[in-house]
Amino acid sequence: MIRVASLQINSRPFEVAENLEKAKDWIEKAVSAGSKLVVLPEFFNLGYTYTDRLLEFSEPRDGPTVSWMKELSASLDIYLAGCLYEKNQDDYFDTLVITTPDRSSLFYRKRHPAFWENIYFRSGDTPGVFTTGLARIGVAICWDVVYRDTLEGLRGKVDLVLVSCAWPSLQVPGAGRLFKGVDWNLRRNAQVAPIRMAEELGVPVVFANRSGRFRSRIPLSGLRVSMPFLGQSAVVSADGKLVKRLGMEEGMIIAEIEIPDRNEVRPDNFGKNKLGKKYIVPVPRVVQTFQSFWEWFGRLIYLSRTRNKSNSPTQNSKT
Repeated sequence: MIRVASLQINSRPFEVAENLEKAKDWIEKAVSAGSKLVVLPEFFNLGYTYTDRLLEFSEPRDGPTVSWMKELSASLDIYLAGCLYEKNQDDYFDTLVITTPDRSSLFYRKRHPAFWENIYFRSGDTPGVFTTGLARIGVAICWDVVYRDTLEGLRGKVDLVLVSCAWPSLQVPGAGRLFKGVDWNLRRNAQVAPIRMAEELGVPVVFANRSGRFRSRIPLSGLRVSMPFLGQSAVVSADGKLVKRLGMEEGMIIAEIEIPDRNEVRPDNFGKNKLGKKYIVPVPRVVQTFQSFWEWFGRLIYLSRTRNKSNSPTQNSKT
């Protein structure tokens, strides 16, 4: 049995020192409750928003946030997971980092940036599978969890799965019926996808989403939005049963999970003929089309922006 913690916390855009101090307080609470593994939300250090200013706050793998995570893992004797905005030469990635008690660090780059995220970072190309002293850990970041290739990349290779998210609601005042329908689907998938993963892989899933509000200008539109993050952080057992789930409030889950027999590899029981070869949960056609457009157009903007930026130095955040 392993005691794990899923932290559902808010962080303010670009207030890195403040966000890290807040995260440390929550991590220490989780450790005081006996947690050996702690999972933080996506961009817990930086906040989540859409702006070119993100590039100024990117960090290399040996930057201040990873160093901070390593120090906490060592001093608290824990495994710690969370996402940061990684700079690698002229490219940028949404990268999940796992740090260990011996100050090792493991890195996974998000394979499926969602919608406008494609403007700000590239997709990774390798499944997140890591062998650690705790267990064989599989990882995914937010929108990754709806895709079948994420699940298949982990099947039979991991003992548990960690998911770090910044998954907003689409609750917009005055939204039409279509918009509300898409919001319902996204909300439902945030709840269902971790359970699907646990059922299919036969391993526990620890899902950590953000709380608070998503405030941003929508790229190329001039539209400003303020929407709540969905929350719904959860721990799911290896048989797909929900151990505990939060609402939308700030908080944490402490739970005991059992690592299953690693000799068992479950076949694909539910999906390819029902949902097609691409997704593990239902994704409306309008969302698929919107995603495909931004994978193409966002990539063009990304290439233009990053290549123009590459001639000037990147300023790393101070922590």
